[in-house]
Amino acid sequence: MRVSMRSCGRLRKGLLIMALLLCMTVQTAFAAEGGNEKEYTYTVTLSAGNQGTFNGTGGVHVIGGSAQISGGDAIRITGLRAGDVVVLDATAGMVDLKNGDKYYIKGVRESGRDNNTVADSAFTVTKDAEYVVAYGIQGDMVSYTVNYQDGGGNELAPSRTYYGAVGDKPVIAYQYIEGYRPDAYNLTKTLGKNEADNVFTFTYTQSIVQQPAAGGEGTEGGTDAGAPGTPGTPATPGTTAGGAGTAGAGAAAAAGTVETPTAENTDEEVPQGTVDLDDEDTPKANIDASDSDTVRNPSPVPIVLGIMVAVIALGALIGTYVYFKKKHKADS
Repeated sequence: MRVSMRSCGRLRKGLLIMALLLCMTVQTAFAAEGGNEKEYTYTVTLSAGNQGTFNGTGGVHVIGGSAQISGGDAIRITGLRAGDVVVLDATAGMVDLKNGDKYYIKGVRESGRDNNTVADSAFTVTKDAEYVVAYGIQGDMVSYTVNYQDGGGNELAPSRTYYGAVGDKPVIAYQYIEGYRPDAYNLTKTLGKNEADNVFTFTYTQSIVQQPAAGGEGTEGGTDAGAPGTPGTPATPGTTAGGAGTAGAGAAAAAGTVETPTAENTDEEVPQGTVDLDDEDTPKANIDASDSDTVRNPSPVPIVLGIMVAVIALGALIGTYVYFKKKHKADS
């Protein structure tokens, strides 16, 4: 009888220790998930390719506030966080063509892709990436116009005019305008011979922003040369002429800009990634709120696992108690 009770006591202690270890495992898992305070940063690189050289980084903008932009033979954007928006506007006059009477700038492409595959010029950051300026050979050239308006058709920034070949399908990046959000980050459309039809219009909605306190400094915005300006005082963009890829005065700044948006209503709709104006009923969207949430929010797997382990541990404790209570009655 004494030996049996001693064995039962050891078994009970063993089960209790096991339950405690399970609880400690759950606590450690939650601590590891919540204690990962260091956020991984990403790098985006833009190369000029074989037909041009960079004269600055004025066509590069980051909407986020934590990145650094450096120029040279290649433009590097470092310190990017998941969810930042990068704009690579190669047509903004920051590229000097080596043979401007033969080539023109089509946009940017992902490194390793065919030169005819033009990528989105504005995109959310989810990984390290490398891009190259995409060039085309001049042929049947036509102009196309990009407008920046509010819902009432009022101009928020001066229109821009560029040139491309008939049949091209350029992907145009939006222009950051403080206090407004665009309907899409990119617009694309096939260029036709009728230049009146080659129009890309970004429609902006005014954001609900927090006003600075009385006597305080204003919110940060695009005040650098070449940066997108505030409504009423937009930066003056260049106009690409003759397909040569060079811009007029005031187009390209010596350095790109990192914009820190004012605090906006989080319930507002997220702009679409890319809208195809050839068929607006079936736009594609590579920039989506769910993608950003997936990157920013912790995985639910550790939480579910922790709950399961806690339930098992509790069940083990209850089972142990019931077993020894019955055993004690039987021995008595």
